[in-house]
Amino acid sequence: MILADGTVRPCVNAQDSMQAIDSVTFDRNARRAFTFDAADQLFLARSFESSRPVRVIYHSHPTGGVHFSRYDRAGASIDGRPIYPELLHIVVDCTGGVAREAVLYRFDSQEPTKLAAY
Repeated sequence: MILADGTVRPCVNAQDSMQAIDSVTFDRNARRAFTFDAADQLFLARSFESSRPVRVIYHSHPTGGVHFSRYDRAGASIDGRPIYPELLHIVVDCTGGVAREAVLYRFDSQEPTKLAAY
């Protein structure tokens, strides 16, 4: 997470823990998916009531691609509507452990909008 003042807050990927509890709902491991842990979810929600709200969520695709995937959409929405439409999202292609490309998205409707590529 990147806060309004530029501070970066690393997050915990709880995907493997969630998969161990419910492998049907969480059918992908932490290498292929990301789920915020409870503390990070709470921090994100409360940040919008603070002087340092989260402005950007960023994550990598370690097996390639900078698309805002259907899994990215599912994790950022409820009933097809973005949970936090004010957030920006950066997706980074980290194939082979190297940052190769990044794309900045706005996800404030049913389809993400590509704003910039790096």
